[in-house]
Amino acid sequence: MKLFRFIAGVALMLPMFATGAHAEATKYEILEVSESVEINAPAAKVWEVVGKWEDMLWHPAFIKSTAVPVTGGIEPNATRKLYLSPDLVLHETLTDYQPGKSYSYVISKVDKTAVPVSKYGATISVAEKDGKTTLTWTADFLRGDLSATPNEKGSDAGSKATMSAVFKGGLENVKKKVEGK
Repeated sequence: MKLFRFIAGVALMLPMFATGAHAEATKYEILEVSESVEINAPAAKVWEVVGKWEDMLWHPAFIKSTAVPVTGGIEPNATRKLYLSPDLVLHETLTDYQPGKSYSYVISKVDKTAVPVSKYGATISVAEKDGKTTLTWTADFLRGDLSATPNEKGSDAGSKATMSAVFKGGLENVKKKVEGK
């Protein structure tokens, strides 16, 4: 009988423990990644490569890029799909577009096994000085695994490392394309 009361008491307390763990798991740190590259070219030449919302094929990770509407797609709330493979697609929404300078967007749908982030918003911008351009890609996001015990890739460090590598790969590829190297 004592064992039965003990088990019943533990069973009644489990929701309290679960609620506490859940409350703890909902406290997340906003993470930021910012990467830049200097390109030996004017900003207009760099913008020709990165400034087309519907076309992100300047990044080597993507095999296809489409946008809605397909005619320019630079109005707020325009969407694009970036294909990492035929079955792995990122859905993004444009939030701001400053011609020749910057654009901002959010990921509206993502497979977190490919891109380990949540609540992601980013900006790509160009700034020219003395005939050279600094191309910057900055993002704020939450880690991809929002559980109380995230896996390594979905942890704060893993999410930041993945996004930093993604940004560096894209920026370096733009530099090569623009400088012709």
